[in-house]
Amino acid sequence: MLLSALEIGLRVLAPSESYSQGSLALFESEVNRGLKALMTTEAAPGLLMDFRFEKFPADFDPMPKLDSLCDVMRRRSPVYSFSSPQEQSGQIESPPQ
Repeated sequence: MLLSALEIGLRVLAPSESYSQGSLALFESEVNRGLKALMTTEAAPGLLMDFRFEKFPADFDPMPKLDSLCDVMRRRSPVYSFSSPQEQSGQIESPPQ
């Protein structure tokens, strides 16, 4: 077995201004559709995988102190209203909104 993980969450994390040029919701949805199809094959039995664009909190400091970095990561949020299959099934918690 190459990988022993049961869940993989692929995230793109950026300041909210990075997403202001247009919606990537359809792209996010299609990537998740493809991942779901891939994960239902025999190639990855039992593996859960999802993709999501996330944004830093509004008060994000690009040069945070080390002790505040963990707080910033806890307060990140989805850009779009997508919830992963794991979140929908209650297997993992979604980040706070």
